[in-house]
Amino acid sequence: MRQKSKIIFIIGLGVFLFGISCKKKDLPEERVVEKEQIITKESSAQTNKTNSQIPLHETDSNRTIPKSKEQLCEQGDPSICHDLAHDYYKGNGVTKDFNKAFYFAKKSCEGGDAKGCHGVGLMLTKGEGVAKNIIQGLSFFEKSCEKGFGNACFNVGLYYDNGDGVDKDVLKAIKFYEKACGLNDADGCSYVAFLYKEVKNIEKMKQAEDYYKKSCELKSGYGCRNLGNIYNDGKLVQKNDLLAAFFYQKACRLKDHDGCAKLGTLFSRGEGVLRNHKRAISLFAESCLMDDDFSCY
Repeated sequence: MRQKSKIIFIIGLGVFLFGISCKKKDLPEERVVEKEQIITKESSAQTNKTNSQIPLHETDSNRTIPKSKEQLCEQGDPSICHDLAHDYYKGNGVTKDFNKAFYFAKKSCEGGDAKGCHGVGLMLTKGEGVAKNIIQGLSFFEKSCEKGFGNACFNVGLYYDNGDGVDKDVLKAIKFYEKACGLNDADGCSYVAFLYKEVKNIEKMKQAEDYYKKSCELKSGYGCRNLGNIYNDGKLVQKNDLLAAFFYQKACRLKDHDGCAKLGTLFSRGEGVLRNHKRAISLFAESCLMDDDFSCY
């Protein structure tokens, strides 16, 4: 009987211990579930927080559609009108269309843009997108010049200098070249220097050197080469072959073929530089490649 009771007690103890063991194994799993629930809630809260921070204007339904360049031009932005005129004139990203180029250039000018007025002048004097009319073209160049665009001043001077479509007037040409130079147009400086060099006025002739210097400083190969000529011929200033070579070299580096050829001549003669026939031939070849027929022989 005692033996039987012992067996029953052992069996009961075993069942009790097994039950405790099962509960201990269940605890970690329940905690994991709780942790996953917490993470899910936090993620959901973070997502909601992030979504609430997105401005309404960034959502697809409220996004602002950008205006086209033509719309901005029509609304009165002259610089955009000028850009459009340039795009249609050159065919940049659009089909080349001189009529549209002229339309937008005129809109730009009407809005007070100096480059727009210059563009209208160019197209009128060339007859592009509009009937050719040099007198009207010059009026737009002058308007652009008054607004401070140096290249427009230079173009007015060029027409009076050449007598192209207007009576030749050197004094008017000089006036506009000087204004162009004052607005840092390199060609204006070079051309007024050339006219001063040709007149029979010693004071004006001496100013030619200063104008060519400014032109050269503004990176005009033509200006640097002519400054070299002044020092090479010694008519306006004391002859200085070293300075002549220096400015011819600057002209050549600015892709002025005459500058390369003149420097080549100095190397072949040993004037202002050490005589070097190989260097001379190299410079003549460089000038020839720039379409200077004289240097090709």
